[in-house]
Amino acid sequence: MYFISEPNELIGKEIGFIHANRFCDSTIIVTKDGGVLIVKQVFDLDEDQTNTIVFNECRAKKRVI
Repeated sequence: MYFISEPNELIGKEIGFIHANRFCDSTIIVTKDGGVLIVKQVFDLDEDQTNTIVFNECRAKKRVI
């Protein structure tokens, strides 16, 4: 298992599993070769837009393990 820190690292990889529970604040994407990407979307009321936060390796480990 390894952690992906940039969404563009998913290009060319096969997705094996996605966990996107509507009651959970983050989405977990797992590739077939063992890569894990965790993202979170946050709505900014001041700018009236949605921002996507990509978890770094340390924060992703805390979420998964």
